[in-house]
This record gives sequence, structure tokens and C-alpha cells, in this order.
Amino acid sequence: MTKLPDQALEIARSLPADAQDDIARIVLQLAGTDAAPPVILSDDERTAIAAYAIRHGARDPGGMPGARGPA
Repeated sequence: MTKLPDQALEIARSLPADAQDDIARIVLQLAGTDAAPPVILSDDERTAIAAYAIRHGARDPGGMPGARGPA
């Protein structure tokens, strides 16, 4: 596993349990491990996710598509 998922998990661990479960469900869905097919994100969605991660403490946004670094 790369550093980025580790960073995301570190941030997620600080959230309330229900938010952690929501994130886990989304990750499983994106990975295609449930009955639904994997979700393909648009460039805009990737940029929005990267921006959110940066605002919430991602230390290495450079590995995230669409990331621009702290403002």
C-alpha cells in the first residue's frame, strides 16, 4: 500500500464511527468488492476529493490527481 492510503486512513480514524463506516463503504464500492461495479471518478471528482483531503490534513497531496497543495 502506498503512503496516500495510509494517510487517508490516519485521517479517517479521527472521525466519528459513522463517518468511518461511510468512508469504508465508499472505498469498498470504489474497489469493486461489493455487488456494484467500480465507480469511475471524473477529473472534477478527483480534484474535489484531493482538495478535501488537503483541507483536512493530507501531508502529501502531490500523489493525488488534481491536488494543488495547501492554499
